Amino acid sequence: MDEIIIKDIKVFAHHGVFDFEKINGQNFYITAKIMVKELTRDDNLEHTINYGEVANKISKFVAETRYDLIESVAHGIAHMILSEYNIVESVEITIKKPNAPIEVAFDNVMVVVREKRHIAYIALGSNLGDREGYLNLAVDGLNNNADTRVLKKSSFINTKPYGVLDQGDFLNAVLKVETLLNPYELLSLCQSLESQAKRVRTRHWGERTLDVDILLYDDEIINDDNLVVPHLELHMRDFVLIPLCEIGAGVVHPVLHKTAFQLLKEIEG
Repeated sequence: MDEIIIKDIKVFAHHGVFDFEKINGQNFYITAKIMVKELTRDDNLEHTINYGEVANKISKFVAETRYDLIESVAHGIAHMILSEYNIVESVEITIKKPNAPIEVAFDNVMVVVREKRHIAYIALGSNLGDREGYLNLAVDGLNNNADTRVLKKSSFINTKPYGVLDQGDFLNAVLKVETLLNPYELLSLCQSLESQAKRVRTRHWGERTLDVDILLYDDEIINDDNLVVPHLELHMRDFVLIPLCEIGAGVVHPVLHKTAFQLLKEIEG
């Protein structure tokens, strides 16, 4: 991974918890460490980043926004850079606040935040109404969100119902998605897409217009009341593993430490 570092951009701005900070303002110093897979070898500006442009965008963002916390400022800068420059893989932002209202002697106050692009695999399913239309609604909804884009889409496959058998066949697919959202923000987006499809939950494993489930999110392991990642039954569902193998056979289950291809073969016997 190569790096571009823009160090100590000086910006006068009005961030702070106290009213006098918001009114009077003070100087902030911002350093951006920008990571890309590989910087240009061909002397082509299109294969790198215009440092002056990035510095101006950072300065404008810091000067024109108002936050209580410099942590929020830093996250805002990181998100802006990742959103606007597809070449960027990750960003580290340091903000110094040398005139912070602290009663003891100190040299500087600074925060450091890091953000990166995330890869998620998302399962789609439908067995009511226009099944293909509902799956496409989910694909379009993810692509139309400023913080997500679909990198790969599996074939739509027809499958028999799972768990509850007295219902119609499903149409299933899996998407590889790049996102700037954290897992819970991505979950909220998935649920909003289900709501757009007017999904009604009548019974467990029952009929649905649209199911949008997070299968994997980077190599994270999450297990709480709101979200379980990897998906709890990912390794047992061939209707998920078949399309997952089509677009990511080598992706590794972070708990079982097996690839999607290996998990599918275990199911198939």
